[in-house]
Amino acid sequence: NVVRLDTARTMCFTVLGLSQLFHSFNMKSDKSLSKVNIFNNQKLIGAFIICVLLQIMVISLEGPARLFSVVPLSAVQWGIVFGMSFLPIPIVELQKRLNKA
Repeated sequence: NVVRLDTARTMCFTVLGLSQLFHSFNMKSDKSLSKVNIFNNQKLIGAFIICVLLQIMVISLEGPARLFSVVPLSAVQWGIVFGMSFLPIPIVELQKRLNKA
């Protein structure tokens, strides 16, 4: 199954944006996310939700998609994008553990 270049670019663009949003939770504290309340900052949660929705709109709506030169993604592609975007969480969690060792 070959992924078209425009689809690959769209996925990369989306992973770059969403991974930074997920990473913002890592930056809340030097402590592990399991030891802090990630829901105590309502502004961060709100900004995260708004930015995720905006990212989805840019990909899904014809006008913004044309402006950003992106194409719609399938459900499987969105799953890959969200999975890869989430990777900063476990990577930084591992780094935090190694720093304490």
